[in-house]
Amino acid sequence: MRETNIFVFLPMMKTKLKNKNKNKMKNTYNMNKKTLLLLLLAVAGLAKAQQWHELQSGVTDDLYSVCCIDTNTVLVCGANGVILKTNDGGNNWQEKYRQEGYEWYKIKFLDSNIGFVFGDDDNSHDNNYKLLKTNDGGETWLDMGSPFNEHNYTTPFTCDLFIVDADTLYVACDRLMKSTDGGYTFSQLDIEWINTTQDLYFEGNVGYIVWGEPNSIIGTHIAKTTDYGSSWEEIQIFDCFESFTGLEQAFFHDKDHVVLYGGFDGDDNNAEYNVIRTENGFATYQCQLIETIPTGWWDYPTISGLSFSDIQHGIIIYLRNGINSGSSIHTFQTQDEGNTWHELGSIDCANSESAGLSGREGTYYLVCGESVYRMKMTLDGVSEEKEMVFAFPNPVSNTLFFYGQENSDLILYDLLGRMLLQQEISDRIQKIEIGSFPSGIYLLSIKNNKGNISFQKIVKK
Repeated sequence: MRETNIFVFLPMMKTKLKNKNKNKMKNTYNMNKKTLLLLLLAVAGLAKAQQWHELQSGVTDDLYSVCCIDTNTVLVCGANGVILKTNDGGNNWQEKYRQEGYEWYKIKFLDSNIGFVFGDDDNSHDNNYKLLKTNDGGETWLDMGSPFNEHNYTTPFTCDLFIVDADTLYVACDRLMKSTDGGYTFSQLDIEWINTTQDLYFEGNVGYIVWGEPNSIIGTHIAKTTDYGSSWEEIQIFDCFESFTGLEQAFFHDKDHVVLYGGFDGDDNNAEYNVIRTENGFATYQCQLIETIPTGWWDYPTISGLSFSDIQHGIIIYLRNGINSGSSIHTFQTQDEGNTWHELGSIDCANSESAGLSGREGTYYLVCGESVYRMKMTLDGVSEEKEMVFAFPNPVSNTLFFYGQENSDLILYDLLGRMLLQQEISDRIQKIEIGSFPSGIYLLSIKNNKGNISFQKIVKK
């Protein structure tokens, strides 16, 4: 047997172990490098998620109505006479007007300058309506008084207004009023007594008014004018379904292309939605059941908002109130003119009785309770919003606080891609101690319960 010199073998073993350790370190480095690359790619271009992005309005008042002047310039109004405006897509809001005791239910703009707000004195039992006007994009507001010369029997929450041009304005509650001097004076139009106006629309000499109690066939009407509102003819179209229960929302793409959203009792008394649509101003019309929006047993969630970026792409929101579960908004999107709808998710609304929606060029804003939400949609119907995470203070020395969705997972990485910390988020505001970590730059990852991931760079002092 050949002898082996132990003094020769030991260096060989050391060399092999050294090479093995080097290979292991190299493999670990490559793995960390790969993880880091994936993290950086994720930070640079996160997967597009269908979700609403909650904005910080800075107020605790309930908000009822929202109007987009453009994708970044938005105004909202609500309780305690508050009017807010943002010029940067909701990142910062400014309070432009407040009148305690009043409730503003509708806000609409003709262009970037002229707009109106409509509401009433919340402390009055006589429906003390009031109209405000701005000529400078909501920076200042004029008190225009009440557009009505007689007592109204409905609350302003069930009223509507429509701005035709700088001089012409319509306001309707249980009567229809018209102004031809920019809202300073109004005259009443001759139309049958209306209870709870739902929608108004005018284009040239053609106009529509929809009125009646939601979820009730009694008093559900739609009328059309072709002479600027001087005379009206009721449109008889509610023979589509045997058990139609009333209109919820009307959407006017233009004077010819109109879609009416309503409800009826389907098979086995299961509540379902349908639409009545026309492309020629109701010379003819078609009826269609919407099977892609779920409803329940005798349960019609209220359609609180409907907005289209173009004739194909839109969002519809439903407010569902529960005795013990509070309120929630269910949102759906369409890419085919409302023939089919796909769920976007739901939003808790803190027992709100209303919600508002407005969109412009694929960007939508939603108000519910005291909160404002935003969603940016591409033409393929996919949201560009990312999960909002606030980490503070940043830079941080010891304790890091962050804001994110509940029931999400938090992971902290170093710049080599190594996972340093992982924990579940149990509250919207969470804290972690990182005082023992070396100074440097870290990546904070939050994965919500839908699988959407957000990242933020953290600087440790």
